[in-house]
Amino acid sequence: MSADLPDKERVRWALQQRLPDLLHELGFNVRAGGQVVNTVNPRSPGAKGAFAIWLGGARPGSFYDFQTGDGGDVYELIRYVLELASWLDALRWAANWTGLTQLPVAHAGRSRIERENARARIERERTNEAAKRRRVSEGLFWWWKGLPPISGTPVETYLREARGIPLERIGSPKFRLSALRYCDRLQHRDESGRETYWPAMVAAMTREDIGVCGVHRTWLAPDGRGKADVDKPKKMQGTAGSIRLSRGASGLSAPAAAARGIKDVLAIGEGIETCLTVAAARPTWRVWAAGSLDGMGRIPWPECAGSVVLLKDRDLGTTAQRAFARVLDHWRHEAHGRRVSVVESEVGNDFNDWAKGAA
Repeated sequence: MSADLPDKERVRWALQQRLPDLLHELGFNVRAGGQVVNTVNPRSPGAKGAFAIWLGGARPGSFYDFQTGDGGDVYELIRYVLELASWLDALRWAANWTGLTQLPVAHAGRSRIERENARARIERERTNEAAKRRRVSEGLFWWWKGLPPISGTPVETYLREARGIPLERIGSPKFRLSALRYCDRLQHRDESGRETYWPAMVAAMTREDIGVCGVHRTWLAPDGRGKADVDKPKKMQGTAGSIRLSRGASGLSAPAAAARGIKDVLAIGEGIETCLTVAAARPTWRVWAAGSLDGMGRIPWPECAGSVVLLKDRDLGTTAQRAFARVLDHWRHEAHGRRVSVVESEVGNDFNDWAKGAA
C-alpha cells in the first residue's frame, strides 16, 4: 500500500469504536441497543428495514441492501453513502474523520449540504411512500378479512391431498390456520400481461408495528389438486411480513404470549407448505413463514420467542446459500445470547418433500 495511506486495519478499528457516531455522520438515525440497524437506503427511498447495517458480529460496520443487493464492509459503506470514487478515497476520508491523519481525498463525493438535501428529499419520498403502503395494506387487510376460511375449499384439498399435510395437528380448532383464507376467483396476470382467473390461497402477512400489512397469494387448480398452470403461481402484495401459521403450545397470539412472558420455540421458514409441514410435526412450536428467503432476514426477534429455528430448504444454489448466510447472520445478531439453530430437510427440496417421501 502507498506510503501516504494509513494502515487500513488501524483505521477500521477506530471506525468500529465509534460506529454510532459514524452512522450519524453519514446521515443514519441510529437508536441505542441491538446489533443491527434496519433502515432505508440513503441513496434511494426503498422499503424501510431493507437496508441493514451491522453494529456487532464479525464485521462491524458492514451493510447489505436486501432490495438492490449492494453491500460490503465499513469502507464500502462510506464509499457507497458519500458516492466516493473508490475504497481508497473511503480510507482517506475515514482516516481524516477519525483524526488519525489529514489526507487529500481525490473525489470528495457530495458536499454535506448536498447530502442533507438529498436525505431530506429521500425522507419526503419515504414518507409519501409509507403513506401509500399504509393505504394499500389497509385495503388488503379488509379484503383478506372478508374472505372465507379454507375449510371445505380447494385450499384445504391442496394442503391435505396435494401436499399431504395433516392440518388437524396444527393448533386448536378455534385458531387453526386463521392466517389463511380462500378466494374462489382471483385474477392472475403473467409477464406478458395475459389475465386469467383461478381459486387462490390468500395468507395474511403481519408485522409487529402495524399488524396485517400485506398478503401472500397462491393460485390453485380449480379442484385444488395442485397449483394453477401459470408462470408464477405465488406472489406477494403489500408490505412483507410474517405469515403466522401456528401459535405453538400456548395457543396465544404473539402479542398475548409476550404480554404473559411466555417464550416459545419459533420456527421460521420460507414457504407456507414447508412451514405447515413442520407445524404439524412439531405442534408445540410457533411457526411462521416469511414468503421469501430475503424475508426471513427482515423479521425482528419477537418477544414471544425464547429460541429460533431456521428452516433451510435443501435446493439452495450458490446465490441462495449466500442469502441464507445473511439470514443466519441477521438472527444471530438479533439473538443477544438466545439460541438460534438451523435444520435442513434431508429429502427433496424442502420439509414438505421430505415428509411426503417418508409417508
